Amino acid sequence: MFGPLGRAGGPQARRSRRRLGLALGISLLVALVIGELVDMVVNSYGPSGRTAQRSWASTVAPILTSSGSLAELVHEIYPSGAAHPENLQIALGALQRATVLERDDLAAVRLPAPPKAGLELSQVLAARAQGAADLSTAATLATGAHRDTAAAQAEVVAAGKSFAAADRTYHLARADLAKDLRALFPPASWLSEPALWSGAPAASFVSSLSTSRALTSPNKLKFLTISLVPAPVSYSGEVGINAPPTTTTTTSTTLPAGPSGPFGFVPTTTLPLTTTSTSSTTTTTTLPLPVAYPQILPAGATAILTATPTLVVVVVVENQSDTPQPVTLTATLVTVPRGRAKTVESHAETPPVTAGGSRYLKLPTLQVSGKASAFDLVVRASAPGVAPAGVTLRLNIQH
Repeated sequence: MFGPLGRAGGPQARRSRRRLGLALGISLLVALVIGELVDMVVNSYGPSGRTAQRSWASTVAPILTSSGSLAELVHEIYPSGAAHPENLQIALGALQRATVLERDDLAAVRLPAPPKAGLELSQVLAARAQGAADLSTAATLATGAHRDTAAAQAEVVAAGKSFAAADRTYHLARADLAKDLRALFPPASWLSEPALWSGAPAASFVSSLSTSRALTSPNKLKFLTISLVPAPVSYSGEVGINAPPTTTTTTSTTLPAGPSGPFGFVPTTTLPLTTTSTSSTTTTTTLPLPVAYPQILPAGATAILTATPTLVVVVVVENQSDTPQPVTLTATLVTVPRGRAKTVESHAETPPVTAGGSRYLKLPTLQVSGKASAFDLVVRASAPGVAPAGVTLRLNIQH
């Protein structure tokens, strides 16, 4: 009555329904298996794996937080760093040192990391270290004896690209982390306007450096040694350990030569402090240098000290100008990360240092802040009409 297509049932229809039910059952089973496989991949190590990754995040997050706080150093340097030359040199040294240390600290972590986010965070710190090196090179090219402003501008542009790439990669890494781990990594960017690191702004920055008398003058101050009381018990990084020097003193002090550029670091090799004399009589004494390491640390090294409530800085500063100069010295101890920084300072002034001569000076005592363990020690020397000197040392005080 209903025709061939209108039949309500029959053996063939029942077989079709059975086949359809079987197909649906198989599809459901496959979906369940796939779901289980996804869960196994996501939780491949089970609860212990998730705990290990939380341990990794808890270890790594402070390193990235410290790195994020270095944005303020970048802003001190660029684009108006030449307006404050005494701070520019210090900020460049501090930025280069801190980025190298943080890159190496992350590489030293031996805990299982989320594969993608772990790699991305390593790339972030590597890019920031490279950018800091490029920026320091730009400053040296712009202010050195053989200036090359075109090459200096290219280094500024390269630094900006590295910093911008690091910012982008950091945001990707945060997005790739599980929500509970992501909360440990605060949002952070070094560059608010990456476009300002190219073209006319970069050229203007290089020009301001190359025309700064304070940065290009051959009349300058230079640190020959910086020593600490109490003495470091060791150094991290590739720094040799040397015995305390015996010093011969007469009329003037000579020490190992420093780097050729104003933004470089003193070589790590430590030689005995020696002096020369035109007199027929030479007196041999031992200067009260308090440490076995009378040298300025290179990037990537940290001085390790035992717990101490105070710190004394001892320097030898050289006047490389052609006139006698009184030198003002400042030591500032800054807790790390800088985003939560506390600072203490000490100041001292020398009598006029003869042209080409040097002066040994112990600064007033610094009080070490609470239970903080990581510090930047910023040491400055300045004199009227002379290019200043500045060095940043990373300290780790073990409580």
